Amino acid sequence: MKSYIGVGTGSAANAVSEATRGLQSPEAIIFIAPYDYMQEVARLLQEQYPQTPAIGTIGTKLVNGQVSDKNVSVLGLFSDAKVRCGIIENISECPVVAVKDIERKIAEVAPGKDNTVCIEFCTGEEEKLVTTFTSCLAKKGVRWPAELRSERRKENRPWWPIMGKYMRMPVLMPLSKIR
Repeated sequence: MKSYIGVGTGSAANAVSEATRGLQSPEAIIFIAPYDYMQEVARLLQEQYPQTPAIGTIGTKLVNGQVSDKNVSVLGLFSDAKVRCGIIENISECPVVAVKDIERKIAEVAPGKDNTVCIEFCTGEEEKLVTTFTSCLAKKGVRWPAELRSERRKENRPWWPIMGKYMRMPVLMPLSKIR
């Protein structure tokens, strides 16, 4: 899969300009920005790429061997990636309302068992999100990381290989390879 990764520093405008230098015609954008810059970065990316879905979160990131929570990182995905984005609103009250929309987007992507990545940024109610996604993904034979983690516990293999090391994985990571 063709991708682009960029990092920018300084003001929100400067960081977005640096991070997107060379990014042309992405199919989707995933970004991570400092809390104070989040709204401005989202607005700037929408202005620069008005036809491109962009989803982001705040937090510390590891990009090109550098760890920081003060820069903006941008991941661009291109036409060889089939991307659908969405928001599940009111997840604490009734996430089942979103199931039809999630199932429609999953059908549009036509996921395979070993070629699909599901990225989620959750601001709470993780259990309900996982349950909702699992009910939708299982119908297509796509496995969700929580299901895999449960199987690893049953097999007495609670450790996961991550970046060349074996680590315990007590919670879902935002970027997950679905198999």
